[in-house]
Amino acid sequence: MTVEWEDQYVDYNLLCRKLNSIQTLKNQLGDMQHEVEDIVIEMSDESNSGKEDNSTEPQSPGGQFCEEGGEGDYTLLTTKIATEEQNFWKEFDFNIEKIDVFYCDRLKESCRFINDFYDRLMAFGLVDPKQHKKEKFQPIYKQLVAHEKKGIKKVLKYNNGDLEISRENKRNQRKSLKIAASMFQETEEVGGSLDVIDLAASTLKHSRSRRGTISREGSNSSDSKKKGSSTISSEEDSTDSTVKTNEGSEEGDKSDNNEGVYEEDFLDLEKEHSEISRRKRNKLRTAAEEYYRGLLLMQNFCSLNNEAIIKILKKSDKITGYERMETIKDEILESTKFYKMVELKILIEETEKLFQDAFHETNRLNQFKINSQDINPMRYWRIGVLFGGTIYVIILLIIKIISYYTSIKQSDDQLLNTLSIKKLTEKEILSIINMTRAFLLFSLLQIYWGIDMYIYRRVRINYPFIFDMQKRKYNYIHAIESGITQILLTTTCLYCMMICLSPPYGFEFLNNIPYWIFPLINVLILTIVFIIKQIRHSWVIKVIFRIISAPWKKVYFKDFWMADQMTSISPFFSDYIFCITFFIVGWITNNDSDSEFGGVKMLDYTKFINPIFACIPPMFRFLQCFRSARDSGNMYQLANAGKYFVSICNGIGGGIRSLYKTVTVPIYIFLNLCNSIYSGTWDILMDWGLMRKKYNFLRKKTLYYKWIYPIAIAVDITLRFGWTINIILLYVAWFDENKIVRECIVVIISIIEVTRRGIWNVFRVEFEMTNNMDKFRATKEIPLPVPD
Repeated sequence: MTVEWEDQYVDYNLLCRKLNSIQTLKNQLGDMQHEVEDIVIEMSDESNSGKEDNSTEPQSPGGQFCEEGGEGDYTLLTTKIATEEQNFWKEFDFNIEKIDVFYCDRLKESCRFINDFYDRLMAFGLVDPKQHKKEKFQPIYKQLVAHEKKGIKKVLKYNNGDLEISRENKRNQRKSLKIAASMFQETEEVGGSLDVIDLAASTLKHSRSRRGTISREGSNSSDSKKKGSSTISSEEDSTDSTVKTNEGSEEGDKSDNNEGVYEEDFLDLEKEHSEISRRKRNKLRTAAEEYYRGLLLMQNFCSLNNEAIIKILKKSDKITGYERMETIKDEILESTKFYKMVELKILIEETEKLFQDAFHETNRLNQFKINSQDINPMRYWRIGVLFGGTIYVIILLIIKIISYYTSIKQSDDQLLNTLSIKKLTEKEILSIINMTRAFLLFSLLQIYWGIDMYIYRRVRINYPFIFDMQKRKYNYIHAIESGITQILLTTTCLYCMMICLSPPYGFEFLNNIPYWIFPLINVLILTIVFIIKQIRHSWVIKVIFRIISAPWKKVYFKDFWMADQMTSISPFFSDYIFCITFFIVGWITNNDSDSEFGGVKMLDYTKFINPIFACIPPMFRFLQCFRSARDSGNMYQLANAGKYFVSICNGIGGGIRSLYKTVTVPIYIFLNLCNSIYSGTWDILMDWGLMRKKYNFLRKKTLYYKWIYPIAIAVDITLRFGWTINIILLYVAWFDENKIVRECIVVIISIIEVTRRGIWNVFRVEFEMTNNMDKFRATKEIPLPVPD
């Protein structure tokens, strides 16, 4: 089911409820008939007994009164049943017409696109005009226009003699259908606004090339007008009173005036531009693939509606007792276009032929025909093994750390040398914590992202379309498996390091291995694996590149979503830089194995590095907001930029709070308080679209259970104030002496922020999905390239 078109599907639940209400009334009517039969039997028995007793007493009028009351109730129920049946068939007709209007509008847009696509292929010389003729799409468009004029047949006849359905109801129904059709056309224009800049540039280039061709072929313009008079756009101009596009009648007239040189233009362009650049070829192929995917979605849309309609008709026959299904199928459904999908099948077949001849790729379109994504059961088993192994290693690591800490506290240096236990300095332990925190945060974010994708799949959120990613290359199984594997590798390296620091009896030689070897192995393996994954699936690298070039590139949802993720794992970037400098500086210093590793000197510079990397992700989002405000003209983006400006100031204040504690801490508290209130309010009102008063402080459309939203709001606001733990660390002197404990608490605060981001993702993507549903956006609008 295409969730973005949910409102255009047949309202199966509503029709079933109406049938159930008819069934309830019929049951009541049957019970009343049984009661009347019982009363009649009792009265007949009494009359027979009275005759036997030769009773001459007059019969009381109570029986006649009860009979008249029962007859009135019986008539009332019969009238209600007739009214409910008429309401059911009225709603049935409305749904049939709604589906048919949506189907015809979509197919007309498809005809326009494939007409333009064919012209582009001809202009670039990718297809042979002798094998593919443009005129074969014209009858489809003509049939759709004629069908819209004629309309479809209805179960209930809306005429002057129908007393049950008034003319006012008919006008309201027609008005609602016209509003729905106009809303569809407007949303198509809104859906295409994502590429409006590229489309405008392409149109400008196309118009320039067309003017040049007109000037060269001015003498033959009258002949070319006759040749181009049979195109689809001219047919659209002839039926302009019925079908109008969103571009307006003036633009349509202008396009018709130039229609005469349309074919001649492309014949001339074909001779001059016989070669096509790789970028334009890829754009043509991508547009064709997206168009083909839209056709398959429409085919699935029609199939599901047909199945639902047949089920409704079967149920109505069973409840009402009249066999109307075959009659309605033959007379009503046969008059619609979506039932047999003749035109849609022709478009699918012609698109496959055009794609194969133009790009010589036979199997590329087959990937869109796979509706369900099968996941190998072995992947679930592998996740279970990895998760169990991670828990086991974490337990062993905790036991080993406690044993190591106890041995150091209870023994002196001479005994430690006897036991072959190597004691780490405080700076070395802090360095290990920083290197571990980097990959722990990144792994947790991947696990949360995998859980989010599983939730999206359960509630039918089309996240591959929202993020412009390929579903088969990356799904929730990959994300969860990758995150758990990274945590398992990190904890395993830490456990091996602890074994070398405190080796068991008989393995004292392990004490000669430097402790930093295992963090180095962890860093190298995870970095190499990430690079290999991005070589295969470069979605993350492409999005990060777009984030870095935010002022010069148009901002899409995936761009600012990824930048928001980066703001939550900003410690990862500073810690990863610390890992690199830690090993480089350590190797350069060349100190012996018994002394402190030279890389720990970089801890003195972290108080300067951390604020810089804490401000870089908010700075990217700050620039993205200005670019979005420039492209869309939405002034709310400037208010969003103010939120990230406060975050930048907050990062700077948090970095220098340890230098001037008594001066900067009040400023730090003020900035954090403003940031938490500002960001939390923006999360709920703008990012999630909640707190709408007329929708019970939620929003018009929600995909989750209603009780989840208040809990999510409370959790998000609470976790936004996780920075208050830092205030305790600053004012309690005990933490100044125990820097290791303080650093562990900072790690916990970072984990809280990543957890909050995982919750935020669930509702932010849901809100984007509801926006797509309102705009009927299920495919991307990709402008076709034009010859230079």
